[in-house]
Amino acid sequence: MRNLIICSLIALLVLAVAPSVADAATLKKGAIACVTEKLFDQITSLISQNDRRGAEYLLGKGCIIVNADYEASILKRGFTTTLVRAYLADGSAVELWTYTEAVVK
Repeated sequence: MRNLIICSLIALLVLAVAPSVADAATLKKGAIACVTEKLFDQITSLISQNDRRGAEYLLGKGCIIVNADYEASILKRGFTTTLVRAYLADGSAVELWTYTEAVVK
């Protein structure tokens, strides 16, 4: 019985964290986002160390501060980071890594 309860809790957690394929969402203005997970990890590390010069260097070199709310599809949602496809006004799209909190359904 205990194993059944544990398995059920794990299944609920997985369902809560893992989105269905390409969930519709909004990438919020002011969020930091990067084209690769590695760059996103670097810039968040620099920000947490108060390394303004290092963080500013990465802006425009694969990382951005989102300048407006954008419609997005969630491609991969993690506990702290999320990969989205953001749809731009000109009809194009870009895949970006960002904070999970910056993406709302």
